[in-house]
Amino acid sequence: MSSGNSNKKLGKILQHRDMQAILFKFFFAIQKKMFNFNFSENKHRVSFHY
Repeated sequence: MSSGNSNKKLGKILQHRDMQAILFKFFFAIQKKMFNFNFSENKHRVSFHY
């Protein structure tokens, strides 16, 4: 099992611009959801509908 080889492959995938965009969107969506959840908890259940 050569873990170095799989790490190189993973690095190449992450370097791909489309993959970075997908990861960024995914991360941003999670951040937004968490923020909205916390915000709604603080403000007596304000619901956000997109």
